[in-house]
Amino acid sequence: MQVVPGHSNEILWIFSSSGKYAIRSTEYAGPDTEKMYLKDAIEVIPEEGYKL
Repeated sequence: MQVVPGHSNEILWIFSSSGKYAIRSTEYAGPDTEKMYLKDAIEVIPEEGYKL
């Protein structure tokens, strides 16, 4: 998803299993491209374990 300042975006991800997932930028960021990776950025838990 392209992130643009001042513009709202929405995305729905559907995961088939719980666990921790990384996110990675697919844009070239110059010498810092390797830093555009976040390990365990998203944690998916089973619905029955979710509490508000």
